[in-house]
Amino acid sequence: MKAVVLLICTLCMGVSAIRNLSAETKPADTGRYGPFPTNYKEIVMKWLETQLIDAESARVEWNGDPKPADL
Repeated sequence: MKAVVLLICTLCMGVSAIRNLSAETKPADTGRYGPFPTNYKEIVMKWLETQLIDAESARVEWNGDPKPADL
């Protein structure tokens, strides 16, 4: 019986915690960090070439322009 009550309480707490999560974050202050470089794809690809063993076989999908965010 105690296990059932504990399970129900745990589920209720989990549901309430999930409800409070927000998928959207506040945008970062672009005045603080400045604009994104226009050649960001080139910068990323050059960095990947130095990090990957077989950079030629890497597939990168760009899903639009970068967005500012505080991590």
